[in-house]
Amino acid sequence: MHAKIVAELKRLDLRDFYPLNQADQGRRALLRFIRQRRIDHADVGNLDTADAPPSTLSGIFQGSPFARTEIDGHRIDIEAVLGVALPNGGSVKRQITSMWLLVEIEVESRVIVGWILRVGRAYNNLNLASCITKSLQPWKRRELTIPGLEYAPGAGLPSGSLGAHSPWRSRFLALDNAKAHSALDFEQAFCRARGGMLFYGRAHEPRSRPIVEQFFSRLERGALRDVPGGFEPAKRLGENKIRISNFAPNDYPIQLHVFEELLDVIIANYNATPHPALGDLSPLQFLQMQGPKAFAFMPDKAEEDASDMGSVLVPLTVHGNRNEGVMPHVNYMYVRYRSPDLDNKWELVGKTILARVYRHDLRSFVLMRTATTPLCAVRAAAPWNRTAHDETTRAMIMQWSKLRTGFSITGVDCAIAAYVAFLRALAPSSQQAVDQLARMEQVHNGTPPSSRPPAINAPMKIPPGGWISLDDENDF
Repeated sequence: MHAKIVAELKRLDLRDFYPLNQADQGRRALLRFIRQRRIDHADVGNLDTADAPPSTLSGIFQGSPFARTEIDGHRIDIEAVLGVALPNGGSVKRQITSMWLLVEIEVESRVIVGWILRVGRAYNNLNLASCITKSLQPWKRRELTIPGLEYAPGAGLPSGSLGAHSPWRSRFLALDNAKAHSALDFEQAFCRARGGMLFYGRAHEPRSRPIVEQFFSRLERGALRDVPGGFEPAKRLGENKIRISNFAPNDYPIQLHVFEELLDVIIANYNATPHPALGDLSPLQFLQMQGPKAFAFMPDKAEEDASDMGSVLVPLTVHGNRNEGVMPHVNYMYVRYRSPDLDNKWELVGKTILARVYRHDLRSFVLMRTATTPLCAVRAAAPWNRTAHDETTRAMIMQWSKLRTGFSITGVDCAIAAYVAFLRALAPSSQQAVDQLARMEQVHNGTPPSSRPPAINAPMKIPPGGWISLDDENDF
């Protein structure tokens, strides 16, 4: 373009005039002219209303269903009392320290996708993983035992109420920086089984997760504060809490498995209740009208991922001594694990191998050749091989054993049954025992664990190893 302009100016006999009389032959002048013309004719629109381009990955998907979910734990404002049956007969009533409700909620539709109840002073990363596990499992209506309690028409959770779209998952999960949220075991399971991205908020800023915080407020004011022992916490320093419920908690001892039944109905009915922020549509109706859009995150392995969400891959060292006749075995959380398939494999002694541990049932787990190839299944030694128990229960049992408070699992048939019996005897004088006993009754649906013979010869579900051939299968 510059060459054509120079040729035209020379043809007009203007070679001795500006800009050809400059050293750059008018190149800078032409550049300033073109730049100014572009500015004068630029279509900038209305700068006051123009939206800034997205600068983060979350901004690209903003406004679409299941782009983001928020998860958090809330201490329920209820002074609950537990009725403890004593070993020598009779009962005693003791107050529970606190109960925590963990909820995962979808931002656009306000629908609850998963929840879990936890008893104690705080919740841990296993409870957080269990909440996400619940959002992956197909939701089903419970057989209600409370008189007059019913599910509303259309009530449920998305994992069981959206038909073919039930496996729908969010791309982003927002949570705060609590210690349980940043645990490596949780992050490992989330990245492997749940998928998506984790967004950690800043400390003491609940407004970064406004939807789940608002839900907790509505749940407390609309339902939970009418439960026996419900109260409104103090809002200012020096003020006292205000009791809301007209029923004394000592007159109505709580049964946590029944309270879970109430929570399931409340949350399922909430998902079917018209919401003012959705144009009086219920959260489930809003999702059904929107439908999944392009590139929706809907893996087809919900059942497998739900199971895998409660597992962790850990390195373990194989122990054993051929000279002393100690067969190869592994140790995990203070317990020895053995298998006939591991016997006489002395070449593994001293080596580190991976183990796929299902954290909700530590009676057995699978040793792995690699991260994906199984080696064999190993079982826990007595007295840990009778009753299903999670890693939280085992950690609590070992804590009581180390305190030397008169509790020991040496020589007992079942460690969990002995633990529950010890808690019952200690509950009248120990708040910690009351909280842990409440948790055990919740885990076992109100029925204390009983000692059962170990299923030594029962088949175990382990992944297939080696080559898999479909050559002999018929293809219809």
